[in-house]
Amino acid sequence: MHKWRSEEQGILVGANTAIRDNPRLNAREWHGKNPLRILIDKDLRTPLTHHVFCDGGRTIVFSNKEIVAEKLEVVKINFEKNVITQVLYKLHERNIQSIIVEGGAVTLNNFFQLGLWDEARVFLAQEKILTEGIAAPVLKAAHWQETKIKNDILLTYKNKDK
Repeated sequence: MHKWRSEEQGILVGANTAIRDNPRLNAREWHGKNPLRILIDKDLRTPLTHHVFCDGGRTIVFSNKEIVAEKLEVVKINFEKNVITQVLYKLHERNIQSIIVEGGAVTLNNFFQLGLWDEARVFLAQEKILTEGIAAPVLKAAHWQETKIKNDILLTYKNKDK
């Protein structure tokens, strides 16, 4: 995962994932550059002490509010309109051409429903079964490949409409 992160320009999550999981969104376990951290947080609910704002990396937050903080760019968008297309347009304006969307489920589903994805990677743990949490989105992709990685299975889906 960290190698993949180092190969992309940005990594995107929604506010619920940022708040609940407090992810670092960097490539700390692989040599290479850290991606730009991208957060969709309508009401700026994510505490500024969370990892997405710390650790020296740059973060862009898409919100309907404004705030000034070091190494943080807040981009105001209209949440009454299509959020994902606005985010992608604003990223394109900044010459961000490749992103990993790490979730959560609502954010991933929005990308899938709009067909705005090229590839999805899904890990299936063979030794640990999660019994709680939010269900993963269901992909309707015709093209997929299965790869064994250690004790897990990686399913790689390709968007059949691309």
